[in-house]
Amino acid sequence: MYQSALKQIGYAILYGAFFLLFFHAMQGKLYDFTMAHFSGNTEAQHEGQPNQELVKLKRPFAKISEDKFGIWDAAVYKSIRDNMYQIDQGEYTHVRPAFFPLFPMIWRISQLDYRGISVFNYLIFILSLTLLSFALIEDPVRRFLMFVFALSLPQLIFYMIPYTESIFMLSGSLAIFGLMRNRPVLWWIGLFAMGMSRPATFFVIGSFALAEAYNFFRSTERLKYLYGSILRAMPLLLGYLIAIGIQYYYTHSWTALSAAQSYWNGHWQMPTNISDWSAEGFGMSCFAICFICLPMLIYFVLKYLRAYDRQESLPLASLFEAGIVERKDYIFSASGWYMIFMLVFIMFYKGGGLQSFSRYIFASPMFYVLFFLLPQPRKAIKPLVIWLVCVMALYRFMTVNLYGDNRVRFEFEGMYQLVLASLIFILLPKIPRPLQYLSLAGLACINLFWTGYMFNTFLRHGWIFT
Repeated sequence: MYQSALKQIGYAILYGAFFLLFFHAMQGKLYDFTMAHFSGNTEAQHEGQPNQELVKLKRPFAKISEDKFGIWDAAVYKSIRDNMYQIDQGEYTHVRPAFFPLFPMIWRISQLDYRGISVFNYLIFILSLTLLSFALIEDPVRRFLMFVFALSLPQLIFYMIPYTESIFMLSGSLAIFGLMRNRPVLWWIGLFAMGMSRPATFFVIGSFALAEAYNFFRSTERLKYLYGSILRAMPLLLGYLIAIGIQYYYTHSWTALSAAQSYWNGHWQMPTNISDWSAEGFGMSCFAICFICLPMLIYFVLKYLRAYDRQESLPLASLFEAGIVERKDYIFSASGWYMIFMLVFIMFYKGGGLQSFSRYIFASPMFYVLFFLLPQPRKAIKPLVIWLVCVMALYRFMTVNLYGDNRVRFEFEGMYQLVLASLIFILLPKIPRPLQYLSLAGLACINLFWTGYMFNTFLRHGWIFT
């Protein structure tokens, strides 16, 4: 086990080091021979000032210097690190409560600068992905392939900057590892940390509740199962409430979170305009809707109708007493419900504004649970038909919603990369081993260009891919 884990961690560190070499090379003439021909850089006219007009320029990548990181959410997290939620100290005092305290507290303890905490986040992500892969995939060959695959997806950028996503990922992975390895203490620690890491934990609570309800109604020992469900939910709810309590301690307001969210036009409303802050985010969000959220909704409708018809029962008093199959089904269901809840939230709370939606979906342990547990049938015909239906749905969705103008440009590369990755996911078990590694190597190379482009956008303060 340890040798396999070290193999995965070693590959991820090597890939990260290769990315830094690639990014450094793009600061010179290599950029003129490559990306200058098909992509400009999204940059702010005046670095360090948010909410300003962005421009497209063709010049080499920026230097990775400390002064370039203090923008957007990274600056808010640093302000919380230095001042917590005190309303009379620091910047961003009105929006700080929209961010939970665990990541800034860890950052403060570490005493790292912007660049140091970014490296720390990437290492935490590697550890998280390793834990999750070992929890959910038994076959060592497939585990390594899927680990390499996961590192080659376009959301990698979120784990290379001073954001909370890595802590959110680690806490969820630790909880799932505890469940699958029958270690309740790890489950409780992970869920407690998860509750303190992001406000989106509210939807995690709801998704776990529905997964618990499904097992509760099938259980032949409902009272015992209900008691166990309450105990399992306590650390997640406790962590969330403590995060709110910390905010109250500094702001003297129990509604600081909702008040801060109002700055992003957050209130319950009917969707009126499907849009985003960037073409990059819009493309990936559209993929998430058509390939993940809506298919999961259809999956649950069919699953629950089938269970109702069969009147299935489950002789289960505790989830920790269940078999591996039941535990995986539980985690898979909770992750799927999280995706649906996030879609409902973005449509009816933000009125169809897709900003940050792709980050909520892809930069979460729930996405990787679906990625690792989604079955890969031996026959590819049925999955390919489903894939084609999703592609047609994506095409239709993109033609109805005209945001982003021309779709054949590099800003949509993240979306096209996900479409390609979904096809490789279907075909991967059907092709010879050398072709498997070759296809993943090609995807990893493509991801270097996308991640480099997005990281440079962040450093140039043109970051609108929130």
